[in-house]
Amino acid sequence: MSRSMYEVCEDYDAQRMKADLLLRVFWSESTEEIDKINQEIMEITQRRFPTISARFNALSQRTLSDTARSAKHAYLLFGLYLTPEYAQTLVHPTPKVNPTKFGIFYTEKLPTLCNDLLTGVYASLAEFVEIARSEYILL
Repeated sequence: MSRSMYEVCEDYDAQRMKADLLLRVFWSESTEEIDKINQEIMEITQRRFPTISARFNALSQRTLSDTARSAKHAYLLFGLYLTPEYAQTLVHPTPKVNPTKFGIFYTEKLPTLCNDLLTGVYASLAEFVEIARSEYILL
């Protein structure tokens, strides 16, 4: 019996997710991996800025403990932009993402997306997340 096109695509997507951490956290229903990543980004930020505001800490903890995947993705995307040392861990020493694809996204797409978020180009945080995820997935 032959496999349907949907089964073939599902297997292909599963292989892509296995090889690419960002795809996995974008597509996965589980938030376990993204929570770990966001925790690492938060720790880097707190080390770099030891006197960071209580509001930042509270909102970071809220993002980690909440179930809103869109907020977690926004924290990850903006965190990648603001913590190049974490972004570097995704490609060195062992790549957790496709280095070429991530390099293009990180250097060409993400800065524009984040600056657009900061200047009010997007109507909502959800819009920013959807566009940023699409940009990464379609590369």
